Amino acid sequence: MQNHYPFIIAGDWHKYQKRMLSIFSLNIFVLSFITFSPTYVLAIPYLDCADCNSSDVTKDFSLKNIITQYELYCERSSYVLLMYITAFLGCISGSLILGQFGDLFGRQYIILCSIAISVFGLINQLLCVSLTHMVISTFITGFGVIGMYILIIVMINENCQEQKRQQSIMVMLMVWALGGVFAAFAHYQVNDWINAYFYFALLPFILSFFLIHFFIFESPKFFVSKQRYDEALIIYNKISKINKRGILQMKDIVADLPDDFGKVVDEEIIRDEQNNQQNIEQIDQKNEDQINKQDEDQNQNITNELQSEKEKQNVEDQDVQQAQKQEPIKLSTSSMRGKADNYTIIDLFKYDSLRSGTIGFMIVSFYLHLFYYGGQFGINKIMKGYDLYFTGACVSFGEFIVNSWLYFNIYKLRRAHSTNVSLICSLIICLSFAYKQESLTLLMIQIAILRIFVTFAFGILSIYPNEFYPTEVRSLGSGFVYGIGILATILSPVVIFYGTQLGINPYLFMGLISIISPIGGLYVKETLGIELQDKIQKNHKS
Repeated sequence: MQNHYPFIIAGDWHKYQKRMLSIFSLNIFVLSFITFSPTYVLAIPYLDCADCNSSDVTKDFSLKNIITQYELYCERSSYVLLMYITAFLGCISGSLILGQFGDLFGRQYIILCSIAISVFGLINQLLCVSLTHMVISTFITGFGVIGMYILIIVMINENCQEQKRQQSIMVMLMVWALGGVFAAFAHYQVNDWINAYFYFALLPFILSFFLIHFFIFESPKFFVSKQRYDEALIIYNKISKINKRGILQMKDIVADLPDDFGKVVDEEIIRDEQNNQQNIEQIDQKNEDQINKQDEDQNQNITNELQSEKEKQNVEDQDVQQAQKQEPIKLSTSSMRGKADNYTIIDLFKYDSLRSGTIGFMIVSFYLHLFYYGGQFGINKIMKGYDLYFTGACVSFGEFIVNSWLYFNIYKLRRAHSTNVSLICSLIICLSFAYKQESLTLLMIQIAILRIFVTFAFGILSIYPNEFYPTEVRSLGSGFVYGIGILATILSPVVIFYGTQLGINPYLFMGLISIISPIGGLYVKETLGIELQDKIQKNHKS
């Protein structure tokens, strides 16, 4: 089975791939805006007095966010935690369900479904009339956005040349970081969370739906993994046409057909083969007649002999051209499809080639998400007012700088080693919060340094599982890994909340429960320089 070779012919970093990167960047930017927005729309305002009345909100807190709309402070502050947990329960459900659906029904189709679900959730959030309605709508939005993120990363990995696919993922993460900066700026400047969500989330999602539907094709590797080679050939040639490259043939996609291919041949194909054989026999007979005619006319003068030779050549050329016009022999559509296996999460643990890596990715993803989102949510427990928005923008900009560096170096970095180093450094930074820091500036620097190391590891994680899992389970495996990470995302506001309740710095509390985080990278094999695989190695099962 051929792997990346068809893209060498069709073009693996040309107009189509750049178009895909541009369109998906819009989605990633909006996803980032939605992900970082809870830091600001769920920020609890200062209160003037001990009485928890809405009139006691200070004039300095003029922004209209979800907290002020539903008065979620004092004895109702537990609902803030419920909002966080609900959003990420939607995300974990989406990652597990939509990730598997991406391997069953196609990447592009499920991305479009994810956008539609997200749009439905956002509309309900903007129109909701009760807190219960808001909680349900938040779940729906979270369900949609995570499936979109996972499958966009999968699509980029499957459609680009080796170095460019890694750099394209870093571009996605740079756009993600800019989305975080923009979220802080937008919520500070726009005096209403509903307007911010409508203009910066809902409308761009609707636009991206049509852009992806009309300008992005299904991943041809998905069709190859399902042994639907005829459909894969169509997509490859569409991409090749956009990239102004050559035309692909079936042999460019399938090097060695499975044993059950070609056994079922239509009667029409047999007739075509017989007709072609008859045409060849007719040409041979005509050639023989021409030779006999030449022998009989040997005594004619030179002029007549040359004229005879010319007429013979014309007849031969016409016969050859007629034979060439015959439709070539080809396998029918039904014979170009095989029976593909469908996999579930259980298969990630059943095969030896996947089990150890899956366990390692579970540990790495869990603690990285805890560090990342715990660090983000911790900001609004430590920072207030203008400092909240400024710190949020600064750490996101630091994330942009790290991803910019990774853009030029990601294809050189050892995956396992880099992940372990980043996790260890993140853990050390969290534990450093044991030393109480009175200066807000130094506190902001600590938070920014933590985000730098976590961002570095996240950059690796965005590529690592997609290199490890073959095409048959790439969407499923990546979705499961991110689903486990989102479990930590659900826990992160809980960790921050109870760390604050216990009087412990939330970052220190997060570090204390993450002592074992570095062991995850020990379970996953190195994938640097290894070509993406299509098929699972099934030599050994448990």
